[in-house]
Amino acid sequence: GMGGVGKTTLSRDIYQKISGKFEKHACVTIMRPFVLEELFRSLVIQLGAETSEKKNVVGSFGSTTKKAAPLVMSLEELTKELAKLIKEKSSYLSLMM
Repeated sequence: GMGGVGKTTLSRDIYQKISGKFEKHACVTIMRPFVLEELFRSLVIQLGAETSEKKNVVGSFGSTTKKAAPLVMSLEELTKELAKLIKEKSSYLSLMM
């Protein structure tokens, strides 16, 4: 749709109303030109922060880990981290059932 008609505002309002119903959630705005690395980086940061808050860990990428912070990760590293965060969620669900 045309810019300035309120698509992002509407999306964010709906997201804020329903995000509390989900254990993990993230909200990203897709910009032009589309950059997959930026999308994954935003998801890793948001989902990593969610995981840390749930585990009462200070920072999603604590000083004891040797992995790079999301801001300097390559696309391959971001992909692996995102897969790990999603897998952690599915492992958690398996234990609950």
